[in-house]
Amino acid sequence: MIPRAETFGVVFGPASIRGAGWELAAAALVRAALWLTLPMLILQVFDRALPAARTDDLFLLTAAVAAALAARAGLDLATAALAETTAQARARAGSWAAISHLFTAQGMPSSDAPTMTGAPAPVSTSHRLLLTGLPVLVLALAYLTGVLAVPAVLLALAAAAAAYVIHRGAAGASGAGATATDDIAGRILDALWTIKAMGAENLVLRRAESAARDAATAGRTRARPLFAAGRAASLFDRLTLILVILTGTVLGLNGLLTLGQLAAGVLISSALVRDAFRGTAAWTLARAERAVEETAVADISQEPLPRITGNLMVNRVSLDQPADGVRAVARTLFDRIRIEAEVGEMVLITGGDAQMQSALLRLMAGLERPKSGTVTIDGYDLTAYRPDSIRRQVAYVPTLGDILPGTLLENLTAMDPGRAADALGAARLTGLDSRAACLADGFDTRLQGGAAGFPAGFRQHLAVTRALAFKPKVLLLDHATENLDSQDLRTFSDVLERLKGRVTIIFASTQAGLRAMADREVDLDALKPAPEFGAAVEDGDGAGDIGPLPNTDGEG
Repeated sequence: MIPRAETFGVVFGPASIRGAGWELAAAALVRAALWLTLPMLILQVFDRALPAARTDDLFLLTAAVAAALAARAGLDLATAALAETTAQARARAGSWAAISHLFTAQGMPSSDAPTMTGAPAPVSTSHRLLLTGLPVLVLALAYLTGVLAVPAVLLALAAAAAAYVIHRGAAGASGAGATATDDIAGRILDALWTIKAMGAENLVLRRAESAARDAATAGRTRARPLFAAGRAASLFDRLTLILVILTGTVLGLNGLLTLGQLAAGVLISSALVRDAFRGTAAWTLARAERAVEETAVADISQEPLPRITGNLMVNRVSLDQPADGVRAVARTLFDRIRIEAEVGEMVLITGGDAQMQSALLRLMAGLERPKSGTVTIDGYDLTAYRPDSIRRQVAYVPTLGDILPGTLLENLTAMDPGRAADALGAARLTGLDSRAACLADGFDTRLQGGAAGFPAGFRQHLAVTRALAFKPKVLLLDHATENLDSQDLRTFSDVLERLKGRVTIIFASTQAGLRAMADREVDLDALKPAPEFGAAVEDGDGAGDIGPLPNTDGEG
């Protein structure tokens, strides 16, 4: 449902004939007319009541103005309530879209599922009230004071231009900060079950730290133009007061303006310039909010990964490991490396350390974003596709898998009821069905207490089975069999033997039996910066820099 406040014209929102936008516009016209009773009172006091000493008229006028201003205050409360209701409706719609997408991404993929960052933001409607009332003020000023309206209108235009320029900079910083903040929330929501199922919670930390730094920088940048806006508003207030009084004095000395008209003109001119500045500022910020929302929708509405066969390529990828509580300084893990794996190959990752091997496998799974370079499967860049769609074709099994809250079957299907048959088949393949038979409710047994309540061997057996339940085209094993007992390891080795030639398997392991199954190995210590495709080979650069990857066709 489209919020009704987004219906006032092509400038103030999407065009529509009916809606809260028109109600706000009508309210703005009425409140401006009610406010004009105050300068009209001043006009009558100076030009009629005081010269004639008519106190009865003064009391009557004062009572009428008080009633009008009270009505205006009530109207302001009503419009504020309407704007707040509209904002809440947009916020509820956005929250529901985010929650819907969260559950959709868990088990029921949808190509058009909304994301957190794509949720509508409660855009401010204050500019509608301010800008819509400006024509009423201009007409009243021109009618009451004549020529005095000219400098006031010129000042209002200058104030509007200044507000636009100043707040455009503030809006850019605000958009950057909102994007940085929403980006981390959107990525965590989009990848929530992937992160949980793959035991990769620590990756959230890096993204959160980066988003926090970006938000802090954007906050500092946003504060400067907002400070300038406050100073500019004060400056225009003073200029309006000075110029209008000077112009009115000249007109009064020439008999073209009365004292009452001058007083009323000063009051209306100040309101005109002030509302022009504030209204344009609010309109500029509202436009920026809407632009950020539309950009976020465009950026986050990624397509699902098309069906792949399993040709994987890490092309000139660089990745740094930031400093943390364990490592005092950052280090470069990979520098423009290139690794290729063909469909059905079983590739062993050796060399480096466990962190380097894990980082490489997470890069291949799309869980890490490289500093530079690309990770592609069948030519598809993983960063361009929805994380949940990647998980369905690229399975990553960490060193120690996690237990999701739910039944054993829900853990195997990652809460996707449509995967039940595949999950049961994978359990028979890996022997997990034997363990399930020993449980009180079999596959319907609820796994309570979190991962800490289960042996490492069971957790790993479940994680491996869960990965196979999705029938992946690429299987990435990050020391995934280290906690399996000898019987489970033999069973899993038989499964891998059956998958060879059909599924691309890339793994890191210290177990001799598993290592012997590999078609070839990639030694991380031997990897060197790879040249760009088509670049000249000099001083030994070339295919050898890609690492010890046997290649019978001579391609780099």
